[in-house]
Amino acid sequence: MTTAPIAFRSNPGRYAFIGTAQLVNAYAEKQGEDGKGVLAVLPSEGLVQFADTGTNTPCRGMIFLEDLDLIYSVHSSSVYKINSAGTATLVGTVPGTDTVQLSRNQKTVPQILIRTNSGMMVIENDIVSYITDADLPTGAVTADYVGGYSVVGYENRQFYLSSINESKFYDALDFATFEQRAGKLLRVIEDNGELIGMCSSWMEFWRDTGNADFPFQPISFKSRGIKAANAAVKCDQTIMFPGDDNNMYRLANYEPTIISTGEVSRLIQADTGAASMLGWNYDRGGHAFACWKGTDWTRCYDAATGVWHARESYGYDTWRAQHSVRAFGKTIVGDRITGKLFYLDPDTYTEDGGTFIWKVVSPTLHVFPNGAILDAVHFDLATGYGTLSGDGSNPKVMLRISTDGGTEFGNYRELELGTTGNYRTRVTARRLGRFGPKGIVFELSISDPVARALVSCDVQIRPLRR
Repeated sequence: MTTAPIAFRSNPGRYAFIGTAQLVNAYAEKQGEDGKGVLAVLPSEGLVQFADTGTNTPCRGMIFLEDLDLIYSVHSSSVYKINSAGTATLVGTVPGTDTVQLSRNQKTVPQILIRTNSGMMVIENDIVSYITDADLPTGAVTADYVGGYSVVGYENRQFYLSSINESKFYDALDFATFEQRAGKLLRVIEDNGELIGMCSSWMEFWRDTGNADFPFQPISFKSRGIKAANAAVKCDQTIMFPGDDNNMYRLANYEPTIISTGEVSRLIQADTGAASMLGWNYDRGGHAFACWKGTDWTRCYDAATGVWHARESYGYDTWRAQHSVRAFGKTIVGDRITGKLFYLDPDTYTEDGGTFIWKVVSPTLHVFPNGAILDAVHFDLATGYGTLSGDGSNPKVMLRISTDGGTEFGNYRELELGTTGNYRTRVTARRLGRFGPKGIVFELSISDPVARALVSCDVQIRPLRR
């Protein structure tokens, strides 16, 4: 028996023969020396309906107000408040279909500031209105809340501060400029009480010093810009974002550090709609995930392991989830297909009751230069978790192999995963034939709504001789 490599991250090479390792709706978790293996491949969370706005339109953005115990979520031209029971109530109108940026202040009756392409708006006492203060210029491109102030930014790099905890009112003199270089301001964002101005090719960091003339003063500067305004993600106590050079970064002591793989950087570079990328985050069992959605891809970075995996919803290249809040003891996400809100559930193996496919594509098993004959392959998969009836009562894993380095795969083989309680079921495929110098790749996929996890893979091979 020979131990064969299994994928613990998504990292396909530029060309298939270089490598095809991929996790789809799956992620790796460290098991430690006392586990079966150092790592295990676990299933990503399913989607369970939490609320339905009835709009059948994508979520444009959301925010949770812990003190009010309410989520506010924008869909199409409407904004809804959602309580802990999942009841959605129409609050008012927010014109447009663009992604919105939502922030709130600490006023006794809090104000929710909404940045939209149609203008700056505020929700107060469940009344939605435009900001009409003539001292605040029109055309804002970004907004956030920092240290008692609503901060409203403009493409010309100017940003205005509101009165303390009063998002509707501004003074024409309470503005400053991110001024180290020329460029366009794309995003202002709060990070650990500091203000970051993220421009097209650089960024500045400002701190509230309590100065009587203007409270914020610059403290640092970095020659790295952001690619997409709505793709800056707060995750693992820092900011992660796609850079202007098509790499993904995380900030560490004001220093942007690359976290992307070659595959992720290539996806960003090839995406003609990269400027519209969305980013959001969620936590699960010791893992902090930052997720980004492009035109036809979704990739998630796991801060616990430093590796990436892919998310896909059935029938789509991307994950249907977008935007997130932590509320009511759950992670709540919006939907890009319907007007529903979902919560992420690690013990659900469907998305809104539909098919949810877990897939693992192995690294190449290489017997260079002559290849080998593969007599059998054994997978240490979770077995015996079949349901008592219906879908999943006789679960299977689908196996495909590639003998050209992962460029093309053959037909599916069905391997039994064991009915409920049959934990001793062996997942083995035999008589898989010969493969040449390009190596062999295994693809495993499970669509049955049952537990799915992979720890190791062993093969019986006979190397070919010249």
